[in-house]
Amino acid sequence: MNRWITKRIATASWRGFFVWFVLWFGYNWWAFNMASPWTRALQGGGGKLPETQPGFPPIEPQRSLDALAAANATGDYILWQALDFPYAIGNLFVISIAIALALKATRLEKSLLRFLLVLPPLYVVSEIVENSLVAAFAARIIAPGEA
Repeated sequence: MNRWITKRIATASWRGFFVWFVLWFGYNWWAFNMASPWTRALQGGGGKLPETQPGFPPIEPQRSLDALAAANATGDYILWQALDFPYAIGNLFVISIAIALALKATRLEKSLLRFLLVLPPLYVVSEIVENSLVAAFAARIIAPGEA
């Protein structure tokens, strides 16, 4: 990981940040402002998606899943879970390049703050786990249950 951090800092450039930011912003614009699986799922869920609801006990997420099923939006919701991966990758590059550029600008690239670059990959891993779980709940492959 230390090698990846060093390479990330060394290769960070404003041009790379701009390119990734434009790609990320364009994807977000499509996903959140136009007719996309996310907007259709959000509408089908009555403005509430399972992952935005308190889940212990899983009453509210289950209500969201039931609303998605009643609105025939479960397919859009499951598709969105797959389409959320490019969003996470965009976050990975935009945020890691921004952190690296900030470290370079403040001349702190050798400090312990360099390990902030571990956070974007951890976010991607957590998104993969979360999206897999909520897609499995929506597809009724696994059932949420009270502890």
